[in-house]
Amino acid sequence: MTTPTFITGNATKLRLASAVWGKYNLKFEHRKIEVPEIQAETTEEVATFSAEWAANELKKPVIINDVGYYFEGLNGFPGPYIKYINKWLTSQDLLNLMNGKTNRRIEIQDVLAYCEPGKEPVLFTCKLYATIMEKAEGKGNNPIDEIMLRDDFDKVQALLDSEKTFEYFTTNVTCYHDLAKYLLNG
Repeated sequence: MTTPTFITGNATKLRLASAVWGKYNLKFEHRKIEVPEIQAETTEEVATFSAEWAANELKKPVIINDVGYYFEGLNGFPGPYIKYINKWLTSQDLLNLMNGKTNRRIEIQDVLAYCEPGKEPVLFTCKLYATIMEKAEGKGNNPIDEIMLRDDFDKVQALLDSEKTFEYFTTNVTCYHDLAKYLLNG
């Protein structure tokens, strides 16, 4: 098997990949390159396009990760556009969007796309769930961290110990495990 290249500029995603894939002795390279992100309704569509583009551009197997936050009370908005929402809006802006909404659930989709040049990507998707709180707390890495309570926690992400959160991710973001098993079992 040719060593795949994990394309990311996100230090947390790289750390997660290293921790999980290290348990499987799965070797990978890392590169940070700009990959086009299409406008699409689903995280899977974005990851598929990006993985195909990167594999064909680099002429080697690649792994791309994309995450989407689907607010049920907002008909799935922002979905795959969470990166831009976190860039442009504050936690209060997000709370204002939720004003008057009774359904405050979020489905978080984490997608890994593995793609070899000239082939269709293979997708690995996992879903986690959370609730939008009524007020912001703490100071998070992103505005969503200040208002989102994951189902398995008793505080918003901004108030959690980063190592506890990371350990949670290494177990519960199962798509990283699923991809490792796929690659090792070829």
